[in-house]
Amino acid sequence: MSEVKKLIMIVEDSHHDYDLLKRAIDKTGFDCDVIRFESGDDAIAYLQNSNNNNDEQPQPDFIFLDLNMPGLDGRDVLKKIKENDNISKIPVAILTSSEKESDIEKCYELGANTFIPKPMGLDNFIITVESIKAFWFDEVLNENSI
Repeated sequence: MSEVKKLIMIVEDSHHDYDLLKRAIDKTGFDCDVIRFESGDDAIAYLQNSNNNNDEQPQPDFIFLDLNMPGLDGRDVLKKIKENDNISKIPVAILTSSEKESDIEKCYELGANTFIPKPMGLDNFIITVESIKAFWFDEVLNENSI
């Protein structure tokens, strides 16, 4: 039986940061599909209509979420994800330029699975993606189906 390719959702309004993250994913050899949303509103609309049995709008296996976006920001997106029983189990990594203690605490209160300050440069993004892949995809998601 062949393994189903994982789907990663990236919610990021910065083209530069998205490009670095996507390039890091590609350079690690991580065989996954990536969908991107530039706004929290669009991400939530997609997630509310997604499910594991929908080939046209499949549910992501993992979400990278920026905090500081116009409109519905990352905190609001995280809250909506974790309040919705259909999508609340999807792991969410906050990937942000903020290192404020109040942001970190608030994100964990809202149910974030991890909080990662955005690394500087492609090499550091690659190291970050490799660590996430090793933990979330090779260990957690292989052991537990969502």
